[in-house]
Amino acid sequence: MTADIFYVVPAFIPGLRSPAGMRVEWRTGGLFAPGTAGPGERRLVWTGTVPGPWMAERFDLRVQFDLRELRPVPGAGLDFESYFEIEVLP
Repeated sequence: MTADIFYVVPAFIPGLRSPAGMRVEWRTGGLFAPGTAGPGERRLVWTGTVPGPWMAERFDLRVQFDLRELRPVPGAGLDFESYFEIEVLP
């Protein structure tokens, strides 16, 4: 199976007033591509033939915030859950 794998940062992050207020940067162990993304962005990190049912990779994340774009949500911390999407190619 040939596929593209994308790293996705969710568009809505409670406590963030604008997508311009946050940037995620990642480095990897070498299998996936390094890169950056903001809220609502999807970045290609890998393309090719999937070698098996599992792929393992290390991601070192660095998140930067513009404090002017943060609005505290009472009773909640600032958190987000990024994820991967896979598109199978013909």
